[in-house]
Amino acid sequence: MAGQRIDPQEETEFVWKVSLSNITIIQQSMDFRYFIVGQPDFGQSASCLTMCPEEEYKWNDDRCSNNYCSICEIQPY
Repeated sequence: MAGQRIDPQEETEFVWKVSLSNITIIQQSMDFRYFIVGQPDFGQSASCLTMCPEEEYKWNDDRCSNNYCSICEIQPY
């Protein structure tokens, strides 16, 4: 699941997306937002979310072409 704009080419709202082989299978509106003050600023074709450790892990909009580690949550048995 990733936070991404509905239309990465436009300044649209962010949604949660789950994709499989480049096909979006789930797209859900965000009820919770934790952006850094002044973000999202729609700069430099920034259409994906990142977390900033230097900003208390608040969210920033960034280019989707940048590579970052993923965070996953697994339910314990």
